[in-house]
Amino acid sequence: MVDIKNDALLAAVAEGSEGAAIGCRDYVALLAGERFGGGVVVDGHLLHGAHGGVGEGVVFDHIIGVGSAFGLGPSLHHQLLAAADAGEIDGSSVVGRLIDADRIDTRRLLELAAAGDADALLVTGRLGETVARIVGVLGSMYDPARVIICGAMAESIEPVLAAARAVLPEQLHLPAPELLASSLGTEVVSLGAIATARRAAREHAVPLLAERRLAARA
Repeated sequence: MVDIKNDALLAAVAEGSEGAAIGCRDYVALLAGERFGGGVVVDGHLLHGAHGGVGEGVVFDHIIGVGSAFGLGPSLHHQLLAAADAGEIDGSSVVGRLIDADRIDTRRLLELAAAGDADALLVTGRLGETVARIVGVLGSMYDPARVIICGAMAESIEPVLAAARAVLPEQLHLPAPELLASSLGTEVVSLGAIATARRAAREHAVPLLAERRLAARA
C-alpha cells in the first residue's frame, strides 16, 4: 500500500498523534517556515481534496495584507527591511545591526522581541498582524478550534503569536481559534510520516497478513 501526503498533511498527522492537537477534532497545522501550507483536520478527518491540494498556501497570494505564500522567515525579513527603509529603526541599534540585504538572524530577532526590545517588537507586531489575517482566512474556511504553527521557527515564534492573538478576533465572524506553537520542531513532518506508516500497518498490512495466514492454514 502506498499513501501519498504532502508535508503540511504530515505535520497535521504528527500534531494530532503526539503534538498540540491531541484530542482535538478540528484543527489546522500551519507549516510556516519558507512557505505557508496548512494540514487541515475537520471532524476528526484529515482533508485531502481531489488533487491533494487542501491547505496549499497559494491562496495567500490573493489575500490583502498577506500578499504571498512566503513563510515566517522571509516575511520577518521583509518587515524588518520595510521598517528600516521607513526610518523606524536606527541602523546603529541592536536590531538595526541585524539588517542584511540577503539574510537576517531571525532567531536573534525573535529573542530580542521576547526580551522586550522595542524595535524587535515593532517588527514582530506587524508580522503578527499578517499571521492574524492568515489565521482569520483559515478560521473562516474551516472553523478550527486550534491553529498550530509548525516548523523550525515555532520554538521562538511566541512574540509573533502574542501580537496575532491581540487582533485575531477582528478577523473573524466566528470565535477565534486557539493559536499555538508546535513543540515538535523540525521533525514534525518526519514524525507525521512515521505515524502515517504505523497507522497503515495497523489498519491494512497486519489484517491482510493475518488473513493470508488463516487462508494458508485452511
